[in-house]
Amino acid sequence: MWSMVKFSVVGFSLVAAGIQILGSPIERDQHRSKAARFTAAMSPEVGAILMRSCKDCHSNETTWPWYSQIAPVSWIVASDVKKGREKLNFSDWGSRERSANEVEEICDAARNGSMPLRGYRLMHPEASLSEHDVDSLCRWADLVRARTQKGVDEGARTSLGPQVGSVAQGTGGY
Repeated sequence: MWSMVKFSVVGFSLVAAGIQILGSPIERDQHRSKAARFTAAMSPEVGAILMRSCKDCHSNETTWPWYSQIAPVSWIVASDVKKGREKLNFSDWGSRERSANEVEEICDAARNGSMPLRGYRLMHPEASLSEHDVDSLCRWADLVRARTQKGVDEGARTSLGPQVGSVAQGTGGY
C-alpha cells in the first residue's frame, strides 16, 4: 500500500516539475513599455475603477502575481489575459474610434456581473464592482456612445471629464 502511495507522489512530483519547463504560452508584458497610461483619457473615477477591476486582463499593464508563474495555473491565467486583450484592450483605446456597440458591451458586462470574471474576483475581491461602480461605468459608456454616434473625432478623449496623467494603482494582479 505504501509503495503505491510513494509511487503516486513521486510520479505526480515528476509530472509537476516537468510541466514547469514548458512555461507560459504568452510573452508577458510584451507591449508594456509602449503602452500609454490608458486612464489618461478618462475621468479619475472611471480610471480608478478600470485600474482596479479591468486592467490586468484588458490592458498591457497587467500585474502578474506569483501563481501566474506556475504551470498549469499559468496557462489558465495567460489564456484569460490573452482573450481579454483580444476582446478589449484599454491600452489601445485611443488608437481608433469605438463603436456604440463596443462601449455598450462594457456596461452590459459590468451590469450582468460577467466582468470581472468570477475566478478573478475570487482571487482579488477588491476587483468586485459595487452598484456605484457599475453605474459610473455605464454613465461613462453612455457618454462615449453619445459622442461616437455624433461622429466626434476624439470620441472618448474629450467627453470624460478632466484628463489625468496617472491614477492610483489598483491592488493585486490577476
